[in-house]
Amino acid sequence: MCAVGVIVSALIPAHLMAAPNDPLPTYRFLGKERTDLGLDGGRVAVRFRTDLVAAEAVSVAIEAGVPAVRSQPLGINQWHILSLETPVLDAQGANLHLETLLASSEVVFASPVFHGFGLCLDGFVIITSDVLMQFKPEHVTDADAILAELVPQLEIVIRRGGDRAGSFQLRSSSPNGFDVLASANCLAQDTR
Repeated sequence: MCAVGVIVSALIPAHLMAAPNDPLPTYRFLGKERTDLGLDGGRVAVRFRTDLVAAEAVSVAIEAGVPAVRSQPLGINQWHILSLETPVLDAQGANLHLETLLASSEVVFASPVFHGFGLCLDGFVIITSDVLMQFKPEHVTDADAILAELVPQLEIVIRRGGDRAGSFQLRSSSPNGFDVLASANCLAQDTR
C-alpha cells in the first residue's frame, strides 16, 4: 500500500488534476500532461461506519448487492479494499458498485481504486472526501466567492495563512470518490 494513495485527492494540487465536466473522471494532469489514473476494475475501496474484520466487510458488501470475495482492511479509519468476484470494465461499472454500497447504512464513503503511479508504482490510489488546493496570491481575497461559485459541494475545513496563505483543505459532502475527483478537477481547470 502507498500512503499517498489513501489521500490522493488531498495531495495532488488542484492545478494538476483532470478536466472538468467528466462525469466519472479517471485521469489527472501533471503539468500540462494528461495522466490516466488506471482504474482497477477488480477492486473498490470502502470506508465503513465502524471497524469491521475482513469477513464482516465482505458480508456487508454482499448484503448490499456487490459481489465481493475478499477484503483487505487498511488499518486506517475503517477503510477496506474489496476484491470483486468479477472485475468491471469501466468507470460506469465501478460507479454502479459504489452507489450500491453507499445504499448500505454501514458504508460512509466509497471510492474507485486506481493503479499506483509516481511514487506509488507498486501500490494503489483511492480518493477520499478531502481536497487540498491553493490559490494564486492575487486571488486569495476572493477565495470564498470562487469556491462557492465553482464547488459549492465542498466545505472549507482548514484555511491556511502565513506562508501558506490561500491553501485550503476542503471536504466533499458526497460519499462517492468519483464526485470528489470531479470537484477537484473543476478546481484544477480554473486559472485562479
